[in-house]
Amino acid sequence: LVVLSTFTLFSFRNALELLAEERRGEAVRLAEMIAGRLAGGRLPSQAELRSFAPHARGIAVADREGHALVSAGEIPSSALLAPFLEEALAAGPDEALPDRVAGRAPLGADRWVRVDLAAEVLPAQQRGVGVLSVVVLGLNAALLLLVLSFLRHLMVPWETLIERARQMGAEQGPGEGEI
Repeated sequence: LVVLSTFTLFSFRNALELLAEERRGEAVRLAEMIAGRLAGGRLPSQAELRSFAPHARGIAVADREGHALVSAGEIPSSALLAPFLEEALAAGPDEALPDRVAGRAPLGADRWVRVDLAAEVLPAQQRGVGVLSVVVLGLNAALLLLVLSFLRHLMVPWETLIERARQMGAEQGPGEGEI
């Protein structure tokens, strides 16, 4: 039971991380697709930008410093590149982006496309798995202590059975029970 619950817990944690990574990858792919469509150099209108990914929470074209040149949807107007660590193309969900994931792609030498996708449930599950980890590992430790403290009592019937078998073998003597 302890091994099974621990394995299940770590599998769930891994599945959440894979889901977050998949969502970040989706944001990067959308940003790359939009950057490919905007490769001509002119800035799109808000409606045109929104039409590239209508399900995205927000889309923006930013300059090198991270200021929005044009944006659509729920997206900050400045510091658009701040959530991304160094050369990372994806970010979130984390403290900087608590309810979303973001992906970016270069658009020429001095512009970036940023796409934000919703991820409301994922951060809540990631917070919940921390509490779940403490509870499951605590219960597993308590269960192990309980089993170890009662192990002697659990083995009494087995030891009695073995002792009776030895006594019966000794009473029959050598060769009496053989065919």
